[in-house]
Formats: sequence, C-alpha cells, structure tokens
Amino acid sequence: MMSTTEESLQTTVTLPQQTRYEMKNFYKVTLVGTEGVGKTSFLGGLALLGCDVLSRPPFHLFASDGSTKQYLNQIVRAFRAGHWAAPTNVTTMLQFMIFRQSIGSKIQMMTLDYPGEDFRKAYNELSLENMKQFSDHLMESDVVLLLIDSLDLKRVRNDVDSEVIREKLQTSIEVIWQLANTNSGKDAKPILRNIDVGICVTKCDRIPILKKSIHGFRRGMNVTRNYVKKRLGDFDTNLREVGRIRNICYFPISAVGETISPTERIGDSKQSVSIDTLRLPDAMNLTPFGYEAIFDWIEGRSRRDWQNWFWMTFVPFIVSLCVIVGIGWSAKWIYDREREKDSLTTLSNEHFSPAERLSQIENNSAPLPDSSVIKEKQRSLMDEELDFQEKKIENSEDEKTLLEIHGYLEQLELREFEIVKERLRHLKEKINKKLVEIRHAAVQMAYNEKSEGFTELAEIFLTNHPDEYQAEKVRELLDEYGLGQMNDKRSRIHKIAIRNSSLMQAKADLIFDFIKEYQSKLTEDEVREMKTAMDLVKRFTEGMRYRMTLKQFGGFSYPEDQVLNIKIGNRTYSCPSNGKAMTINPSYEIIFDWKSGEPIRIELDAYAGYLWGGVETVAMRESTAPDAIELLKEKTMLVPNKGSFDWSLPKFMSTGGYFVDFAFDAITSEEWKAFENYIKPGNSWKEEMK
Repeated sequence: MMSTTEESLQTTVTLPQQTRYEMKNFYKVTLVGTEGVGKTSFLGGLALLGCDVLSRPPFHLFASDGSTKQYLNQIVRAFRAGHWAAPTNVTTMLQFMIFRQSIGSKIQMMTLDYPGEDFRKAYNELSLENMKQFSDHLMESDVVLLLIDSLDLKRVRNDVDSEVIREKLQTSIEVIWQLANTNSGKDAKPILRNIDVGICVTKCDRIPILKKSIHGFRRGMNVTRNYVKKRLGDFDTNLREVGRIRNICYFPISAVGETISPTERIGDSKQSVSIDTLRLPDAMNLTPFGYEAIFDWIEGRSRRDWQNWFWMTFVPFIVSLCVIVGIGWSAKWIYDREREKDSLTTLSNEHFSPAERLSQIENNSAPLPDSSVIKEKQRSLMDEELDFQEKKIENSEDEKTLLEIHGYLEQLELREFEIVKERLRHLKEKINKKLVEIRHAAVQMAYNEKSEGFTELAEIFLTNHPDEYQAEKVRELLDEYGLGQMNDKRSRIHKIAIRNSSLMQAKADLIFDFIKEYQSKLTEDEVREMKTAMDLVKRFTEGMRYRMTLKQFGGFSYPEDQVLNIKIGNRTYSCPSNGKAMTINPSYEIIFDWKSGEPIRIELDAYAGYLWGGVETVAMRESTAPDAIELLKEKTMLVPNKGSFDWSLPKFMSTGGYFVDFAFDAITSEEWKAFENYIKPGNSWKEEMK
C-alpha cells in the first residue's frame, strides 16, 4: 500500500473550482544547486511537508508530470525507510505546484536534477521541448532559489576555501543569466527581468547557531546572512555584479529535521562527521524546517516592490512621519537610559561569573543602547573571561579540553565582539600550537612503543598540520616505521618451513602480499625472482604434465640384469638395462603427471637369483616433500640398500656410487634458483634483512 505522502503525490494538479478562485497571487520559481549541496534532500523535505495530508501541512505540493511524481516518491520512500536518497545519475527536469490556500497563493517551481556540477551541460542534455519549457519558465521567474551547503561553509578556514565556494555559487547564477541572454537573441543584456534571489543554506541541523535561528523569521535570515558573510565575505555584492537582482535573502534549511551521527551515539567529540555517515531519524521524527520562511518571503515580493508606492505615499505623509520620528526618538532616548541602567546593574553583579553576566546581557531580546560606559564594562568583563580561558589553556595537557575551549572561543567570535577580536585570534593560535605539540608527542610515543595505531596518528597529524615544522619529522618516522614493518614481514616469511603443500602455498601468498605492499622499495631483479618462485609454486600445487629422459643409471658391477623403477604417486615406470654392463645408457623417455603432495621414489633393482630371493633393491631415494620432483631434475645419487646381498660392499659399488641421471627441461635452472632463494629454504629473505 502507498503511504499518505505517495498518495498525495499521485494527485493531479487540478484543484477544486472554489480553490482556484482563491489563488490570488501566482509566482514562478527556479531552483538551482550544485553537486552535493543537498538539492535532492531539499526536494524530499518539501515533499514530506507538502504531501502528508494527514498532518495538515502548511502548504500543498502537486507534481506536474509522472516523472516528477516518481522522483519525489522515491525520495520520500528512502527517507521514511531511514536512508538518504540515491545519487542522481540522469538529468531530469522536475516541475511542481505549491499551493498555500490559507494565504491564497500558488507557486510554480521548476529545477533540473543532474549529476556533476555543470548546469549548462545538463541543460543541453534535455529534449528540445523540455529546453524551451525550462527556458520559458526561467525568463518568467520571479525568484531564483540558490542552495548552499552549510557544512561546506563550516569547513572554510582561509580565503582560498572561501573563494572556491564563492566562485562556484556565482557561476550557478551566471549560467542562469547567460541562458536567458542566449534564448533572447540579444547580445547586450538578457531579457530576464529583475528577480529576487533566495540563498537557502542546507543541512542547518548540523550547525547549532543556524538551527537555533529558525524560530524567528527575521532573526533566522539575519543569523544565516551573517554566517555566510563571515565565511564568504560580502557575497551579496558579488551576486549583484552578475546580473539584475532586486532582493537577496538568506534562509536556514534542514530537509529532515535532526540527523543522527555515530559521534553522538558513542560520545566521542574528536571524530569528524561527514554527511555520508549521518543517520536519518525514524519516520515519525522527520521534521523538515525552514521552508515556510521561504514561501512567506516569496509571497512578500509585492510588498518589497517599493518603487510603485514610494512617490505616491511618501510625500503626503512626510510631515506626519517627522512628527512620529521625533516622538519615537524621544521615547527611545528615555528607553535607552533605562536599558543602560539595567545593563550596568547586570554587568556589575558579582554573584555571577564574567561569562554569565555577558551572556545575560546578550540573551536579552532588546538591543543594547550605544553607550561607551556599557562597552567599557563589557570590555573589562571580556578581558577577565579571556584571562581565565588563557590560564586554562596554559594548564591543560588534554586535547579534548583544548578543543572545547577552541569551540567556546569560536562562539565568542560569532557574537562579533570587535573589542577583543585580536585577543581571540591570539588565544586560538595558542591552542593550535599546543594541540600540535600534544599530537606530535602522541605520534612519537606510538612510534617508540611500536603501537599499531602509529600510522593512523601520523596521518591525522599530517592532515591537520601539514605545514608545521614537526610534520617533516613525522614523515621521517613513517618511513622508518615502514622499513621496520618490512623487515618484520621478511623475517616471518623466512621462518616458514615448507613441510607440506599448504605451507608452501601459504608462503607464496605472503610473498604476493609483500610485493603488493613494498614493490616501490624492491629492486626489479628481486621482484622478478619472487614472481618466478610464486609461479613455480602455482605449477606445483595445480599439477601439470612433464616429459623427462632417463640418460643413465647404475654405478655397480654385477653380472645379472638391472632395472630402474620410478614411482610417482601410485604410478610406476620401469626401465630395464640393455645389457650386463657396469654403466647403463637406455635413453628412456617418460611422460608423467605430478602435483605437489605426491611422493616420488627411485629404486635401482638387480636380479640376485632364486637363492637370494629373486629381484632385490640395490639402492633407492625417496621424497615426500612438496617439491619432490626435485629428485628428477638432474643427476641424483642413491642410497645403498642392505638386503640379502650387502650391496654397499666395494666389490659391487663403483667408485662414484649408485646414481641416476635425468634430462629434465620442464623447469629451468633460474626457476629452481628462485624457488631455493625465496621458498625453500628462502635464505634470500634473511640476506635482505642484514
């Protein structure tokens, strides 16, 4: 079954007859936002508020086409399931109507949802019909809503960061004017009329000062404007240079209300939180805020159009206005004197700390009078408070405490205390310097103790303090730590004895990981030899077919027939002699299959006669090692066997001893050398560690 929100999205745009007559004001709005700014979530919050008919929404939202309905339904379903909406990968034109029946207004809104940040590229991907529809809507728009990410603003630390965001936002508005100019066919100026621009600062539930400001319409706009201005400079002036903008206003917005972060659940204030790690509240607690203020502002467009009534109303009432101003000024003077007296009483109350006294003054909704006495008293209390904070900084060796003090000083900065601005900057620099010392000491201690967390601590230090002089020392420690880990891994690989096929494969796997991690620190020859050894291990463990030629065997003098038996796994290959000679040269070829784990046994037999039991083994050699095929690689000496005949007596055995000589080309000498150096016994690992 569909939710109430989805059912509402399926509703047609057509309203009842009496409702249409009540819609006296009509506005067209275009929504603009770059990648990652939260445009999809903004639309989701709009749908949550405007389409949940059971909760008496402040406005009603109706999708104008099927694709918009489907798009908004997907976002709402994701929010109510506790997930963020999936990233946009296809350019889509979205259009819908917003009705505020209590006020009697209708807002037609249109936007493009597209991947990436290039608005013009997304616009060019539309069909010709959609291009015309969008451009017509744009040129008739009363308002353009421009989305800004509050988390991007929070991360602004210098002029470079500010310029990057400012340029991206200005580009978004410039494209709107360029598009209108192109469609008008005029080169001089675009036909786009004077419009209002609403700056919507998204994700404000993550910024405490913005979240608190939503309870007052004017206060919310002023606090948000000051927050943006502090990080982007005079952004209003920059926008007005782009095109004809009549009014600019700022709004704090959250699409879901109160997001939940892992940091809040575990209580670790040191961790940073990205939007990808934030959790949505459950479906019953989705409370978008900030949207009504936008629509109130849009509907007040006609009231802001003061040019039409200025000359008609101002002159007739100029005299009356002067009288009212005079009376008002007198009342204000009396009021200011009373406020000054009350403020001085509060500031002089020694039962409270300096910070508490200043806070009481600021929390008073009425503005303070412009009094030099009050300012001097505020300055004195602020100096006293900052002296206290400076002592806390000097005595603190705890990173958490220093960060808390730093956050408190930032709050003081937001209050715009110009009288102590330089002092606040000095204390923040002092905190940063002490944080560098504490974090560097933690990195050094982790290195000395060979802690597993050393690498993470070092990388955090370099990320936060790349330009400090201690950063070079941290980089040196990282290099030394890496070499130490490399030698430790060499030692572990060297100690693995290949007693069976599994251990041999495990050693080869460790070599693969070692190359992957430290290839930049190894020579080309060493890497090549390691890979050769791993390849031979793979052939051994998977098994393959071999071709071998038996060149010679023998090494004893005996008149009877001689036979060489080669047992590979459960198969036996026999090669008889061609005569009763001391040295036999049969040139006998064997084709066989072998894989690691199958034993190989070589037996040299002779016929000892019936009295001695027939055929008897003269000498033999056997291997059950994972590289047993090594017995067949070249000339192999056999071990004499004492049976009924004592074959080790000089009268039988030749000077060179019993032997078998093979011609075996399937494995080269370089491969055997690499296998010996890095697998069995792997002494090259030990040599590199010296």
